[in-house]
Amino acid sequence: MSGVHNREYELMAYAEAGCASFPYSLLQEGTNYLDRNITDELFFRSDYLTTLEFVTPQFWSNEGETFISIYSNIFNEDQEYWGRIVIDGVNGSLTEGHLALLSVFTEAVRALAIRHSGSKFNALAAFKNYALKYLRSPSGFDADKLLMAMRLAGWKRNGPFFCVCMELTETGQELHSAAYESVLFDHQLYGYLSLEYEDRLLLLCNLGLGLEGRDEECRRLAYIVRDNLFKSGISTEFSDFFRFPDYYRQAEAALQSGKECSSTQWLFKFEDYALHYVLNRGANTLPVRTLIPHPS
Repeated sequence: MSGVHNREYELMAYAEAGCASFPYSLLQEGTNYLDRNITDELFFRSDYLTTLEFVTPQFWSNEGETFISIYSNIFNEDQEYWGRIVIDGVNGSLTEGHLALLSVFTEAVRALAIRHSGSKFNALAAFKNYALKYLRSPSGFDADKLLMAMRLAGWKRNGPFFCVCMELTETGQELHSAAYESVLFDHQLYGYLSLEYEDRLLLLCNLGLGLEGRDEECRRLAYIVRDNLFKSGISTEFSDFFRFPDYYRQAEAALQSGKECSSTQWLFKFEDYALHYVLNRGANTLPVRTLIPHPS
């Protein structure tokens, strides 16, 4: 499985503790060739097969031993297992801070292996795939997979986000398809993630990636919605990406009966009730949309 390595790429991770240092390189010293003694040990160990469920770096050591090992599994976007990164024989006296540095190293090596694999790894496609799986089943989904995809796509979990639930009008349905529009939004809107879900388009806006504020983003969306013959509901802002299933419900409710916003009849914003009130006090007994005031 040596095909995952890129001969033109050198990765160096360096953790230092007092007089002890731990450098790693994928290339032979002074050459452009991979050091197989390193890569064969570092990548794709066939043992530890009971650890396949872990997708973040893990550490272990046997009682009484002075060395620990660190490993991390690699899966492609189709959830097929490719192998694992294993570093053996790290001095067990390292502090948690030094272990954290080694953890960052394994994450970097894993990303390198995925990005330089034989088939090009599409970070955006993987991000979409995991986000949809999480939306469909938040309680039964392994959040580490979504976190990994977010990191590879350059998104952070905590930051300012809002959701947009979009639905084609009857005229729009005659002229466009959701799949086409999803690709279009991927190219037009920086800092957004577009998902096809339940015959709708769901846009997740990451305000942390752009220079504009939420109001300006909503105004920009108003023109896009109008021009593309969509109607749309927009949720309130939230600061934890893992809450987006709740805010999708809010955006969906706003699509049905939110307050009209901006210059287009199809753009609605949900601002009148706090999310926790809608979800915790009302959602168990009433449809969410009945808790939202109708536009005047």
